[in-house]
Amino acid sequence: LEPALRTHEGVWLGWSGGESETASKATIDEDSLPVRASFEFRPGWREHYYSGFCNRALWPLFHGFPGRVRYTDEDWLAYVAANNEFARHAFDLVSSDGTVWMHDYHLLLAGQSLRGRGFSGPIGLFLHIPFPHADLFDTLPWADELLTAMLDFDMIGFHTEQWAENFRACVRARGREKSMPEISVLPIGVDPLTFVVAPGTVDRDIVGLRAALGERKLILGVDRLDYSKGIPERLLAFERLLERSPEWLSKVSFVQVSVPSREEVPEYAELRRKVETLVGNINGRFGEADWVPVRYLYRSYDHRVLTQLYRLANVGLVTPLRDGLNLVAKEFVVSQDAADPGVLVLSRFAGAAAELKDAVLTNPFHPDGLACDIERALRMEPDERRRRHGLLSAALANKTPQRWAAAFLDRLGTTRVAC
Repeated sequence: LEPALRTHEGVWLGWSGGESETASKATIDEDSLPVRASFEFRPGWREHYYSGFCNRALWPLFHGFPGRVRYTDEDWLAYVAANNEFARHAFDLVSSDGTVWMHDYHLLLAGQSLRGRGFSGPIGLFLHIPFPHADLFDTLPWADELLTAMLDFDMIGFHTEQWAENFRACVRARGREKSMPEISVLPIGVDPLTFVVAPGTVDRDIVGLRAALGERKLILGVDRLDYSKGIPERLLAFERLLERSPEWLSKVSFVQVSVPSREEVPEYAELRRKVETLVGNINGRFGEADWVPVRYLYRSYDHRVLTQLYRLANVGLVTPLRDGLNLVAKEFVVSQDAADPGVLVLSRFAGAAAELKDAVLTNPFHPDGLACDIERALRMEPDERRRRHGLLSAALANKTPQRWAAAFLDRLGTTRVAC
């Protein structure tokens, strides 16, 4: 978003990370590019707004995990209050007819709150996660309040037509079609130029991994540690591969990079324990003195190292159980050597599958099927790998984040003029 903010002389508004008992004006950092404004949360908002309603109600609900949802009145009231506070600061920062672009499930009420303050400019929302089916959305006790608030946005963007249609269905079910905001399906892309590896560039982490791999093939997974990403499911599928096809023993290694996430939420701590137990079981069962089947890295890597990891991998394993888009899939594609590319194995339940139809599309809920698809990718002939990579690269051509942001803002401005 930085290029768009600079072009439009915009301000990025967010939480400072601190807390305060009293309301205050946002702090503006004029020296940052783009200009950033931040404010402090009230005590309890981190727990009940962010960790609570956002990540223990909306996140699992919108990703299709109703069994993980937790609804409490206290969390809902914190969500309402925090959205009002975001709207208050946005109103103070922009002119009455300026443009406000809000992002994601954390701010679904903020457009309505901003309108209630008399703001007359365009207000857009981009939802980066899935929008659920109507029957699932209706399990939310405050479904009507949330949907009514979302109708005050002039435009809402989604990554796929499926998420957009789920939203439309919820609106139609309430007989509110006449209030429908403009809907835009605009999947965000990646900039290939930022995934170019300079000749001779090899980071220390990559040197060590290459030495450990030797002639073995590499399967790579890179994810935030989140239950929606399907990490336990892909570990079980890798285990099934080794069981079903023992010829791969000592011939392939699986590197799973899991970036720490929401560690204060109990479900995420439990997921970490589950993943680490599975890794230990697989390594204990199949490992040899000179071969560790799964290398599990609970940490983040910078962009440069990730690019080299993507390029080194024979198979990119991107198998979320549900995902709004998944940029890792796109990053993997643009990082490849076109003459000798790796193979993308992609969950059909990732939003990116709508664009990346020439990946090996798989069902992560079926361990045997996923194991077969992994083996298919490992055995794929060079001509087939190059053919698929060419088609995937073409599907991503000219879809940079800069163009995505410009397209959204252009449509948003036109929508408000039409109103």
